[in-house]
Amino acid sequence: MAKPIIFDPIPTRRIFEEIVGQIRQRIYGGELKPGDRLPGERDLAVQFGVGRTVVREALRTLEEGGLIQIKKGSDGGAFVKEADSSAATRSLTTLIHLGHITVDDLTEARIWLELVVIEHAAQHRTEEDLRRLDENIRQSEEIIEQGVVPRKVNLDFHVILAEAAKNPIFVMLIESLMGVLRGFLEEQELEPNLEYIATVSASHRHIYEAVRDGDPERARQALLGHLLDVNAHFSSLAK
Repeated sequence: MAKPIIFDPIPTRRIFEEIVGQIRQRIYGGELKPGDRLPGERDLAVQFGVGRTVVREALRTLEEGGLIQIKKGSDGGAFVKEADSSAATRSLTTLIHLGHITVDDLTEARIWLELVVIEHAAQHRTEEDLRRLDENIRQSEEIIEQGVVPRKVNLDFHVILAEAAKNPIFVMLIESLMGVLRGFLEEQELEPNLEYIATVSASHRHIYEAVRDGDPERARQALLGHLLDVNAHFSSLAK
């Protein structure tokens, strides 16, 4: 039987933050792993020496921070989440709506980040990465032939490139940026026509071929041209 997780009572007045800190530390330290279930509210309240309302507030804060997921029902409870980019995506989206980050800021950051990603992808990609990139492009082309814009598939192409770079931080950052971009395009109802989307798939094919050939510089140039063109196109649609 696994050793139970024991927490210390909280003597300070910022109680719920102290609870958040202790649980966060156990997650960061690996004592609590993805998928692990935290003790129930009643047990946590006893261990921390506080009321259940305070525990509930702490758990809500951890959930908003993307560290745990609270499930309802007989098999519910608070579970440690796998690392993902959802919290960062929400933060960036909020900042954009508040006017602290513009779409141009997002585009500039995306260009600089993806230029680094593509260089590493060209150097470290595996045959499986190449297969997934090729399959992504084929899927995009098939969806276009059906008269549909393959928005998610096209954005996923950039996530697969990040995964090919073999750096998990790249993946989380790109996933976050793609999530924000997807939400922005949907909110602004910026829908390019199929003719233009076909050129996007063609650009992805050129990027893929450079990565396949292990040519970082050609890959960087293909990606830069693609991102600048996409940015200019969406800017024209937004006017």
